[in-house]
Amino acid sequence: MDFLLNEPLELVKEYFMGFDKLWSRKEQRENFEKSVMGFLSDTHRKNIERISEKIISQDYQNLHHFMTTSPWSKEDMNELRISLVKKSNSFPKRNACLIFDDSGVMKRGHATENVSPQYIGQVGKVANGNVFVTSHLANNKKHTPLDIEMFKPRDREKPDKEGQHRRKIDIAIDLVRKTVERGIEFKYVIADAWYGSSPDFIDYLEIKEWSIPLKLETEKGG
Repeated sequence: MDFLLNEPLELVKEYFMGFDKLWSRKEQRENFEKSVMGFLSDTHRKNIERISEKIISQDYQNLHHFMTTSPWSKEDMNELRISLVKKSNSFPKRNACLIFDDSGVMKRGHATENVSPQYIGQVGKVANGNVFVTSHLANNKKHTPLDIEMFKPRDREKPDKEGQHRRKIDIAIDLVRKTVERGIEFKYVIADAWYGSSPDFIDYLEIKEWSIPLKLETEKGG
């Protein structure tokens, strides 16, 4: 049976150090390193329980606490990740496009947050699961994931003060703004035809003078 060591490989130690400002305690950094090593491993079903079983002398409760209640910000972590990638040679800096798409994951039951019957692109039909709006930056040689945000179906989301439901289109527009605020440059916005059929999305891009090449593909959106 394969196991993971407690110590990270020398190859990734310097990368892990880039996140040190997030942690207030040594245990947080250690659990972060072990979690990432587990997610990068060949372990099947990469949840905290399975990862803790693979790490020598690792207590499940410690990893579970780190992922669920430990006081660190996933938003701050993602901004640090992007800033680190921007300094590397793997970041698409020239002729880049900002790409949007949905990513769906099927789930059993309804215990997981925001699980609902909705269109899951991986299976090509409505199924029980979660759907995420994702943004990526890419050119003809390099690719960097930027953001992922969960879409909350109407029956699972509390309306805002104006009684409005936050659509996938609204999430995508917010992620465009977030990308621009980071100072990331791109020439075009690319999405599938479902996003391209939204007047709100197209109007926003036209105001900003970005064009949107559309894939000849349709999806049932929300």
